[in-house]
Amino acid sequence: MLGRNKVPYYQKLFEENAHLPVYFRMPRSKLIIYPYMALWCFSLFGSLWGVMRLIRVCFFNNKN
Repeated sequence: MLGRNKVPYYQKLFEENAHLPVYFRMPRSKLIIYPYMALWCFSLFGSLWGVMRLIRVCFFNNKN
């Protein structure tokens, strides 16, 4: 056999923390989720900023 069976460990871990969302039940989940959410918010803000600049230049540019 290649190694120990970790299924009972993970089953117990996921069943104990029933009050938490699934993505926060692992011990290192916060190290993955928080940078991901920060990157997602930053990219969303950047996209919205770019769209607003594009709209401003295309529609509100009064140079004739």
